[in-house]
Amino acid sequence: MSTHPQSLTPASEGYDKARRRFFNARVPDTTPAEIYTPKTTAEVASIIARAKSRGLKVGVRSGGHLFFCFSLVEKGILIDTKQLNKEIDFDTRTKIVSFSPGHVVEELATELLALGRFLPWGHSRTVGIGGFLLAGGQGCFGRGWGYTSGSWITQIEVVTPSGEVVIASKTQNPDLFWAFPGSGQGFFGVITRIWAKTIPSKTPFDTTVIVDSTDIFKPLLKWVLEQTEKVPKYGVDLFYLTFRSDMETPGDGEASDKPRIMFVINQTVYVDSMAEAKTLVSPWDVLPQEFQPYVVERVPLLERTWPDLWNLQEKFQPNGNGERWTVDSILPDPKISTDEVSSKS
Repeated sequence: MSTHPQSLTPASEGYDKARRRFFNARVPDTTPAEIYTPKTTAEVASIIARAKSRGLKVGVRSGGHLFFCFSLVEKGILIDTKQLNKEIDFDTRTKIVSFSPGHVVEELATELLALGRFLPWGHSRTVGIGGFLLAGGQGCFGRGWGYTSGSWITQIEVVTPSGEVVIASKTQNPDLFWAFPGSGQGFFGVITRIWAKTIPSKTPFDTTVIVDSTDIFKPLLKWVLEQTEKVPKYGVDLFYLTFRSDMETPGDGEASDKPRIMFVINQTVYVDSMAEAKTLVSPWDVLPQEFQPYVVERVPLLERTWPDLWNLQEKFQPNGNGERWTVDSILPDPKISTDEVSSKS
C-alpha cells in the first residue's frame, strides 16, 4: 500500500484555498508546485523523499499564524500538518502528553483540561502547536515558567532531509533537539510528533484597567514598567496594549475622528483560589493619584474560562475578515532601561 499522499497542484480545485490558509490576509502570490496534507509520519517521509529526488525545496505549515507566510516556497512543496498524527496520547504514569505539530491550541487545551492537566500553550486558540514551539514557545505564564520549547518539551519525532525518521531529545540526537527551540522555518527537518511535560490544571482569573493615555503616555508607561517588576512571575501573564478610542467604528482604520489613545493593563493569573489571585494582582489595586482622573474603566478580578481568555485575545487581534497584519512579535532589548524605553516611546 502506497504511503505517498495525494497532492494539490495549481490546476487542482481547492488549491488556492489551501495555499491561502493563513491567519493573515496579506498572503503573497508565491505558488508551490504541490501542496500535501499528510496524515502519518510515513507519508511525510515519502514527501521528503520525493522532494529530494526532484530537487524541490520544502515549506511546512501548522496553524498558519506566521504573518509573513514563509512556508510558501515558489515552485516548491508545501506540507500542511493540520491532519498529521491527530491522536493526542496521555501517559498517566509519567504525565507526559504527545501530540501533533498540526494541533491548534484549542484542540490540545480541550483534551488536557478534560484530564485535569496543563502546559503553557499559546495565547490564541487557533495557533498551531508546531509553529508555536519552533518560534520558541512564548506561551501562557512564560515570565515564570519559561519558554515552552525550552522548559516543557521532552522529545520530538523528526523526518530529516534524508527522509530518515528519528527521535530527538537531550539523550538522543541532542544536537537536533538543541536546534529545535526558536529555529522556526530554519529547522533541519519536519517535526511529526511532540512530547511534553504537564502539570495539574488550575483556574484562570484576570483583571483589567483601561486608561486614556493620550496626554500621559510616557509617565504612565514608565510606571507600568516599574510595576511589572513588582508583580510575581509564576502563574502570571501581563498584557499591555494601546488602541484608539474608535477601534470598533467601521472603517479601514487609516484615519480616526477620535484620536484618543487607550492604554490597557491586563493581568491574568493561574491559581487555585480567588484569595490567591487577589494577592497576585494587588500591585494594580491603586493607580498613582496623577493617573486616576484618566481611568476609563476598571474590570474587577473575575474567574475566567479559557474560551473567555481566547475571546478577549480575538477582540484585539481579529482575523477572518480580510485583516492584513504587518507586525508579529517585537522583543525588547533587556539591556535598555525602563527610563530609556518610556522616554523614547
